[in-house]
Amino acid sequence: MFKKLGLGCLTIIGLLVVLGAIGAAMGGGAPRDTATLVATAAPTALSGAASLAAPTAAAAQSYQVGDVVQLGDLAFAVLGWSTPAASQFAKPKPDQRFIAVELLLLNQGAQAANLSTMAQMSLKDDADRRYTVDLLAAMAIGGAAPEGELAPGEQLRGTVGFQVPSAASGLTFVFDGGIFNSGKIFIALGPAPTSVEPPAALASTTAPQAAAVGAPITVGDLTLTINGVSSPAGGQFAQPAAGKRFVVVDLSITNSGSQAANVSTMLQMKLKDASGRQYTLDLLATTAEGGAAPEGELAPGETVRGPVGFQVPSDASGLLFVFDGNVFGAGKTFIQLPGQEG
Repeated sequence: MFKKLGLGCLTIIGLLVVLGAIGAAMGGGAPRDTATLVATAAPTALSGAASLAAPTAAAAQSYQVGDVVQLGDLAFAVLGWSTPAASQFAKPKPDQRFIAVELLLLNQGAQAANLSTMAQMSLKDDADRRYTVDLLAAMAIGGAAPEGELAPGEQLRGTVGFQVPSAASGLTFVFDGGIFNSGKIFIALGPAPTSVEPPAALASTTAPQAAAVGAPITVGDLTLTINGVSSPAGGQFAQPAAGKRFVVVDLSITNSGSQAANVSTMLQMKLKDASGRQYTLDLLATTAEGGAAPEGELAPGETVRGPVGFQVPSDASGLLFVFDGNVFGAGKTFIQLPGQEG
């Protein structure tokens, strides 16, 4: 019988020996059945029924005008919105309109926080069209947008401008909190322009300490001294707008370092009032006082002195001069201006 089987029998026996050897090598003992091999080879991340379920999408964080939104140490609220009129130099395109969204923000943390209207703020309508910050709208609104560095305890209030089709409806303000690892925040603006009072939760209890006029302030290698404050009436070609007034700071800056330093009145100097609104450099106010602003490159040991002018509402009070030394890694400096209660 074995002679009849010949080579075929030997081949079958050889295959069985080889399979046995493979089984021993894999299991270190008796061969496992097919079911055991499949179960053992399955990844542990898929072993539970919950792991196999499809992930659930995070719900959008939606709020209304006046709601306080918390993003880490930053708290803010949309105080309302309006449709500002066009100005002589800032007009919307045909069949479009300007939208102004007012914000109040408070840095409740112990570290500085940074904001960017261009990178973090936008509008969407009910057709899901997106609108970014518009510079013409910002010009029509006037004042300074709420952006830049917020010192610990600092409160900041300002308006962000957009340009949208006149027929756009269902507007939603979008704040991208990605830099705070908080995702996007959506605030429904409602069907008509509105305004609310600032929430009590956004009152600053640890406002940054302000220095006095006349005291030298060190910011990195720079020393700043406010020599005085004035409110010039202006001349024939430099008059404040209706309901506003000029405020001019007489500022000296000394470079105490061993390297040249650069100073920019436009980028580094602002006024703030008691409500947290900011005001940027006003060329008409600076011209009204006369002289050149203290800016540009300062050689080591050099001192430069000159006027820095602003235009603020006539009733603005509690004015602070703000110097942003962040470009030197030195943070913000606040100086309380006397006699500016309006």
